[in-house]
Amino acid sequence: MRRVGIVSLGADLHAHAVAKKLRERFGCKAHVFPIDEAHQTCLLNWDGIDGTITNYHGDQVRIGDLDVVWWRRARADQGQDLTAPLFDQDVFEFVSAEWRFAYPGLWTADFRGLWVNDPRADLWATSKQTQLRTATQVGLHVPKTLISNDPARIREFCALLDGNVVVKKIAGVPGKSFATVEINTENLNKISNDSLRLAPAVYQEKISAEAHYRVLSFGRLPVFVKFSSPYLDWRRSLPVRPHIVEVSTDLTHQVNRFLDELDLRMGIIDFVIDAEGREMFLELNPQGQFLFLEGLGDIDTTTPCAQFLAGAQ
Repeated sequence: MRRVGIVSLGADLHAHAVAKKLRERFGCKAHVFPIDEAHQTCLLNWDGIDGTITNYHGDQVRIGDLDVVWWRRARADQGQDLTAPLFDQDVFEFVSAEWRFAYPGLWTADFRGLWVNDPRADLWATSKQTQLRTATQVGLHVPKTLISNDPARIREFCALLDGNVVVKKIAGVPGKSFATVEINTENLNKISNDSLRLAPAVYQEKISAEAHYRVLSFGRLPVFVKFSSPYLDWRRSLPVRPHIVEVSTDLTHQVNRFLDELDLRMGIIDFVIDAEGREMFLELNPQGQFLFLEGLGDIDTTTPCAQFLAGAQ
């Protein structure tokens, strides 16, 4: 019986849905470990020989007994209930910091099975610059891009593209949604240099969208899910009905090479399809969202994810 650990947020539906599928359909022993609830529910022990930790149901699990770990949402502060009267802000920050280091430290010290994904590769692959450079290297089409907080370079870049530019966040703030927005010469002129200097952002050539792909790659069998939408961000035009499509062998191979170069076993990738039918790479989220496809398009996503974890090598 394969033993699978899923490290994520306590309220992450992906973690619980896949764990349920692993148990019921694939006969695995599946544990969910809620990292953001550790201060309330977790008992962690490491004595230099063995490391143990409690799962979502309060059962003590030996880290070394697990075969696969899905490192899904593993970088999170503790729940905000720490700000209740018993906990002031200093205590909240201290407790969160201790768990932020102790929790992954336990796993990296004692787990000797298969990572999905290896924490180092997962962190490395979140870099927008690394993603875009790697995508170019494997032959994927990539929009013209500038990541900058230099007002002169930003204005020059937008002028070269005749104001045909969108601006996107690099990371954003957990729990808050930041839309991709169009920025033209007129509204850029209204933004001060001081504002542009505050933080780097992704300035990118605007692609006139005909459709979008969300690619689910569990292992090396990517599934291309298509959304027909002319909007910059298809999420702004819901409901749209997604459906699975067949793509060229070349594109499938490029996606697999892209993930190989980043040393990832899974990844969720977004493409936009322009007016000429070219698939333009936008971004990768190593642990992105896919469960919503079951509701929007009646697409089974938990089974292939669970099947991959149950048989990953």
